[in-house]
Amino acid sequence: MKKYLAILCLGFVLFQSCKTVQHISQVEGDYVSIDSLNVSSDERITALIAPYKKEMEAEMNQVIGSISKDLVKGRLNSSMGNWFADLLAEEAEKRFENEVDFAIQNYGGLRIPFIPKGSITKNIIFELMPFDNTLVLVELNKDELWRLCEKIVYSGGWPVSKNLNLIVKDSTLSEIYIKEKRVQKNKKYHVAMPDYISNGGDGCDFLIDLKKENSGIFIRKIIIENIEQKTANKQSLDFNPSIRINTDDI
Repeated sequence: MKKYLAILCLGFVLFQSCKTVQHISQVEGDYVSIDSLNVSSDERITALIAPYKKEMEAEMNQVIGSISKDLVKGRLNSSMGNWFADLLAEEAEKRFENEVDFAIQNYGGLRIPFIPKGSITKNIIFELMPFDNTLVLVELNKDELWRLCEKIVYSGGWPVSKNLNLIVKDSTLSEIYIKEKRVQKNKKYHVAMPDYISNGGDGCDFLIDLKKENSGIFIRKIIIENIEQKTANKQSLDFNPSIRINTDDI
């Protein structure tokens, strides 16, 4: 199997008038055959990185915990979404001074569709959350909160933590309950989320100018530390199966 590298030679002709203008006058091409079988790796480079590669693989393949049930990504509610959002809410409670009302994660931010039951390695968490997103706490009033929840519903459903309950009727957001109470007009709410969302990502530009506090800690690091701590304390890593987004179809 051969690959071909196109080498383009560009010629330029300068025309003089009232001002100098450059034009492409001719394009010529040729092909140079490269036989991949004749390309050998640099043994010095391979030897140089070998110890680091081995150390990195050992680190990434380290088992940090285990689950007894599969975690599956899906809409509107899912085992992976529930597990992930609940973990964010739990960790946000530890890291921010303000009370955390609930946590969210945009659907596309979870990058793998499935975590099988059994051992969880650091590598799995890096695959799940490969981006350098940090955990942020955003302050919203009732109107801002309603707009965020409408975004979650109209996007087909995002992972949300157990303290949030959305009632959807005829494909329209009807009610919002936080910790089993209807949202109040004059109350400020604090929502934990990735900085990607708080900075306007995934269509959430209305959050950009809101008051927020950034933990400065990567979410994947938070996830890994949570799992390690629970494993050390012999706590369960399994998900809470409760329904958070209730629709006419459920």
